[in-house]
Amino acid sequence: GRNAWVFRGSDGLDELTTTGNSDIWLVQGGEVRRFELNPLDFGLKLTSTDQLAGGDPQFNAQVTRSLFAGQRDGKLAAVREVVALNAAGGLVAYSLDQAQIRGQDDLNQAFGVAIELTLKAIDSGAAAEKLSRWTAASQAD
Repeated sequence: GRNAWVFRGSDGLDELTTTGNSDIWLVQGGEVRRFELNPLDFGLKLTSTDQLAGGDPQFNAQVTRSLFAGQRDGKLAAVREVVALNAAGGLVAYSLDQAQIRGQDDLNQAFGVAIELTLKAIDSGAAAEKLSRWTAASQAD
């Protein structure tokens, strides 16, 4: 009686990817269906795994702060898009109980809306503000 999905990038990453297509297996209404998500369908650019590679926690935290501060130089443009794609995946997954995905067009439409929302949150500073509040709350006595 639950809705869920499993996904992986065609590059072998265990997340939605912008290096190529991602496979999604959707469980909805007791049925399992496979979809393919192409980042180009949403105006995202193809990238390489080298551009998406992270590092130690300090490096990754600095990348996040830089991204949320509006920087787009170097690897950050590619990171911005893969972050938006994966955040959109979370939004779409959250909405599975309310939305019936009948086919690839429904999935693409849901992702298109969610990607716009996530890019707006990143670019408007809303994501940075939320991160700041979470950081403060996690460090409070």
